[in-house]
Amino acid sequence: MQSTGQKYLVSPFSLAMSYVNYFPANYRDGRKAFLSAADRAKAVIKTYASGSNGPDNEPVYTDVALLGNQDAPNLFLCNSATHGVEGFCGSGVFTGYLSSGLPAEIPDNVRLVLIHALNCHGFAWLRRVTEENVDLNRNFVDHSKPHPKNREYSKLHATVLPEYWDQQTIAQSTD
Repeated sequence: MQSTGQKYLVSPFSLAMSYVNYFPANYRDGRKAFLSAADRAKAVIKTYASGSNGPDNEPVYTDVALLGNQDAPNLFLCNSATHGVEGFCGSGVFTGYLSSGLPAEIPDNVRLVLIHALNCHGFAWLRRVTEENVDLNRNFVDHSKPHPKNREYSKLHATVLPEYWDQQTIAQSTD
């Protein structure tokens, strides 16, 4: 492999087949692997009970791994399973990262917060919504109040949602 100045713990090619091992078969396996990897990475772990049970009739939890300097001026927050069933991907990515040795390289000015299974009920039940049938992404906004304005969005709107969806706009969106 030719060096590009990047530092690899191992060749990315030598691990290609093992990446799949980080992705769980179910919520329980994902939680167990995440907690184990977080513990090995010396993360501070916080656990929050959802108050609901999974399909195995056992309680489900949202777990948080905190890494890096607790007094750091910068915080990097990353969550998984906002839409429950998407938790398989986030769980695998988090577990792979925590197992990689890279958490030891977090700069002193950064605190890393990994939220595993934000919507643990949806993850366990393979659903997009919580036990109350709430989509955490769509229902995060209080619809009884005026919606927040994002002035920068107007610059993207025509690209994200063109007035016509034809070959020309498809070509423009892939440039």
